Amino acid sequence: MIDINNLCLLLTGCIHPTSNIKKLAIKSPEERRKQTLTAIDFFIRKTKIKRIVYCDNSSSKKENGLEDLAHQYKKEFEWVSFQGNTTKTQEKGKGYGEGEIIEYAINHSQLLAKSKMLMKLTGRFYVKNIDFILFFLSSRYSYLDYHAGYIDTRCYIVQKPDYLNFLLHAHENVNDEQKYYIENVFYNIATSCNGVFHPFPVVCNIIGISGSMGTVYYDGQIKLFLKSIKTFSRAMIWNIKEKRKNQ
Repeated sequence: MIDINNLCLLLTGCIHPTSNIKKLAIKSPEERRKQTLTAIDFFIRKTKIKRIVYCDNSSSKKENGLEDLAHQYKKEFEWVSFQGNTTKTQEKGKGYGEGEIIEYAINHSQLLAKSKMLMKLTGRFYVKNIDFILFFLSSRYSYLDYHAGYIDTRCYIVQKPDYLNFLLHAHENVNDEQKYYIENVFYNIATSCNGVFHPFPVVCNIIGISGSMGTVYYDGQIKLFLKSIKTFSRAMIWNIKEKRKNQ
């Protein structure tokens, strides 16, 4: 079971994207803010997570009342905002911008500073089964969503030292033009770390709309069941291989 007293949820976002960012389906700041606030509201009202940070790289102004709402639910909320490097994000890709957000949040968030574990979720999404996931996982490990040749970086839960030691500067290697995305960078790092990053044994039921492609993420019961079997099987195979390595 994850110790929620030592966990901080980090929501990454960009409410005011620049017009020159490639592959951006949702450009309206009003729509992006609305979706962001919906996700924040969900995690404050409907989950057991106690610390929530939203970090935005477009200098977006803080939404009033969120700290008070969190206080009502005996939680802590922090809005961190800065102006990211739009030139490098345009050059390398959105994966660079997201890595920059996480690095800035780690260096400036008071809630992250006092947390031992980091749960990262791409802003404007929410994970419907998050409380079940946190109950099922262990506080001793770091978890990534492994796939063939890439990591689904929309959501992961890691020990903060593991992120600092292995993933903090991963975004520097992103190159969308060469089709070397942040998902590929994470995969290459994770598979070279000799068992540091465990695969999720439970599927993340992510709901929301992709800002890049406009894809609606919502799985029906049958699709979610099939994904759950695949996710659990992948984790079991990974564990078997790791045991054989260490024998």
